[in-house]
Amino acid sequence: MLPEKGDFVNAMYRAPHSTINAPPPPCLISTDIRCLDMQGSPLTKMEREKIELFLRGHVGIRQIGRWLGRNHGVVCREIHRNKKRDGVYSAVFAEELAERRRRN
Repeated sequence: MLPEKGDFVNAMYRAPHSTINAPPPPCLISTDIRCLDMQGSPLTKMEREKIELFLRGHVGIRQIGRWLGRNHGVVCREIHRNKKRDGVYSAVFAEELAERRRRN
C-alpha cells in the first residue's frame, strides 16, 4: 500500500518530539538578508531624509521599508514619533528629536 500524497510531506517536517503547534523547521523560515544587517540599529540621518522624500512622493510605508531594508514597523514608528505638530514629517526635525532622546 502506498502512502497518501500528504503523508510524506507531513512526516518529513514533523520532528520526533513535536507537538501540533510546533514551529516550522529552520529551513522553511524565510529571512530577509537586507534586514539582518540593520536589525536593531538606529535610523541614520540619510535614512530619515529618504523617508521624507518618499513620503512627499506618496510612497507607501511598506515600500519605503523595503527600499531602506527596514521593517515597515520601524518606518511607521519613526513617522508617528517624529512628525511635527502639523502632521508633516521632516527629517531635520526628526533628527533633532532623536538626538534629544539619545542625550536624555
